[in-house]
Amino acid sequence: GVRASAASQQVATYLAELPIGRSDNPLDYWRANKDRFPLLAWTARKYLSAPSTSTD
Repeated sequence: GVRASAASQQVATYLAELPIGRSDNPLDYWRANKDRFPLLAWTARKYLSAPSTSTD
């Protein structure tokens, strides 16, 4: 479908780019590129962020 095609195009474009530096924060990268790669950015935020916890 259209969504799968968009995702495939985003993956291809992302893979063609140079990687970020080892000391760079991946969440900062996805925040800066959320408009270029909306589906990938959503996935990255979902899986790269840790759930908040509380301690007593």
